[in-house]
Amino acid sequence: MFHMLSSFNLKDGASQSQFDRAKQALCAHLKDLDLLVSAGPICQRASSTPMDTDETRAHTLLFVTTFKDQAQCDAAYDHINQSSSKAANLHWHMMKNVANDAVFSCWSETSVSEPN
Repeated sequence: MFHMLSSFNLKDGASQSQFDRAKQALCAHLKDLDLLVSAGPICQRASSTPMDTDETRAHTLLFVTTFKDQAQCDAAYDHINQSSSKAANLHWHMMKNVANDAVFSCWSETSVSEPN
């Protein structure tokens, strides 16, 4: 599996429920096109624990999306970037709620070490 962590803040005046509805619509569409496996719930960052050491970013919200592999992730990206696609419109409706400093990190479940 291949995952993407989206870390972000909402723009002033944007509601989390408005963002969540737009996220659900986009993810359902991408699933229908076989461009997404799943998307987790929107979670609140717990920056008050000493285990959270990211002092660079002050993002408060995050969620994880899961793809079969990097090829599916890249195909979803390409499809969303086609300005005439329904996905592009749904993505715009979701991202119009997000502050400009969002960060997206991807990783594969390919192991680079022995499990603990």
